[in-house]
Amino acid sequence: MRFLVLALALAVGFSSCRRSGCTDARALNYDDKAKKNDGSCFYPDPTKAIGVAYQGGIIAYHFKQAEVGYVPGETHGLIMVPMSLGAAPWGCSGTLLTGANGQQVGAGQQNTQDIINGCADVNTAARMVDTCQYGGYNDWFLPSYDEVKGIYDNRVTLTFLPQTAVWTSTQNNASYGYHYDLSDGSKGPWFKNLSEKVIAVRKF
Repeated sequence: MRFLVLALALAVGFSSCRRSGCTDARALNYDDKAKKNDGSCFYPDPTKAIGVAYQGGIIAYHFKQAEVGYVPGETHGLIMVPMSLGAAPWGCSGTLLTGANGQQVGAGQQNTQDIINGCADVNTAARMVDTCQYGGYNDWFLPSYDEVKGIYDNRVTLTFLPQTAVWTSTQNNASYGYHYDLSDGSKGPWFKNLSEKVIAVRKF
């Protein structure tokens, strides 16, 4: 019996070590746990590459496998207005808003709506983006922490990025929201009542 249990454990362990999947980090379906490439790698449509003008702005990020918005075999992501909209505070300093705490890719749109619903301040980063009309579109939102990180990771191609800190839509606590510096990658909580540059994105 002990021998059978040991044999099963070794088989499972060996199988996990031999996991197949896409092992190319450039692919949209890259699997960082895969040890063997199974030929499934899918790459972005070249007509929708990072830095290409598309649907009112510039493509700034591609959704990856397991992220909200990812569709196998298709290219989707975030389009960005190719400039800062200006500067504004995060808003409602001292108030812990319900929601607006999503950090992951896919959370920015809901965060933005949560801020607007819960914060009556007129001059906020979220309201600035929500009222933005650019390139024929009006469904722009303030990106989440991880969405801004993804945009920063593509900074070599996105030469228009403001070289300063920008707000994310991710709340830290009653007094702080998260910001991200697109000049050097520094990031963390920042005072909600202080003005930072504002960028706008939409999904495609």
